[in-house]
Amino acid sequence: MNYPDRVLIKSRAKKQVLDQSFGILMVSIAYLLLTEWLSTVVNLIWTSPLTAISDRFSESMDTLLGQVAAQGSVSDASMTVALSSAMTYARQLLAQPQQEVLLFLFLLLYLYTVVMGYGFSFYAMRTARGERLGAGSLFDPLWMAGKIILLSLLLTVLVGLGVGLFIIPGILIYYGTLLVPYVLLDHPEISIFKALSAGWRMSRGHRIQLFTLEFSFIGWDILGLLVSNVGYNLGRIFTSGDTLGTILSLICYTAVYAFVLPYREIALVHFYDTIRPQDLRVEETPVKVDN
Repeated sequence: MNYPDRVLIKSRAKKQVLDQSFGILMVSIAYLLLTEWLSTVVNLIWTSPLTAISDRFSESMDTLLGQVAAQGSVSDASMTVALSSAMTYARQLLAQPQQEVLLFLFLLLYLYTVVMGYGFSFYAMRTARGERLGAGSLFDPLWMAGKIILLSLLLTVLVGLGVGLFIIPGILIYYGTLLVPYVLLDHPEISIFKALSAGWRMSRGHRIQLFTLEFSFIGWDILGLLVSNVGYNLGRIFTSGDTLGTILSLICYTAVYAFVLPYREIALVHFYDTIRPQDLRVEETPVKVDN
């Protein structure tokens, strides 16, 4: 069994990002523009029906929690009225034709971002193996969008079920299936169930290492969160609305994650390449890394 060296993996990934900094950063920015920026702009123009429904349910829960804080308990009648009101609002909202159209468009947007995420993983995989690709490679996996969407939904359901079983099983399932997308991208001819099985078997004995690898990027995530909050609060200083703050926050987010996204993704690819069994090996360009 191969045991990946986290420090070496991150060093190789960082060196590749820095050596090809302009090209990789341009592709990362293109990816963020096509996903995060597009989603943000759409959400600034329209409100997702699901967001409106979620806000209404949150208001109902806040009302119930307020009653608990004031009275120490809440009656069954009050709970029924609050939930019934929220469900009535949801039915009335979704009964409107324009809201049905919006719901369909937001669903398409979500599926599009899922497929583009695999596109970025494909780009990172090829880059980690020594190829030099442009932003056009983000669209290379589009032909297998159906498989990507089905696999993504399957993984989401499995992790969700695991989280529902006292959280810990969800974490185990998440790290047990984290490498499955790379298996499918390497072998698009196999079914999603075979990819799931191969990824699960491959991660056996390496899940703690996967956790420590991902956790080692938490400093970058904290930096991204702080910088994004600074951008948002700066926008709120100049305007009372959220639009300017949201845009400044996204600019700050892009400035950080244009580097962090490829760095993390390429590191995961190197981890995957280190532990994948011989039957999942594909012909690739060797990467020369100076020690």
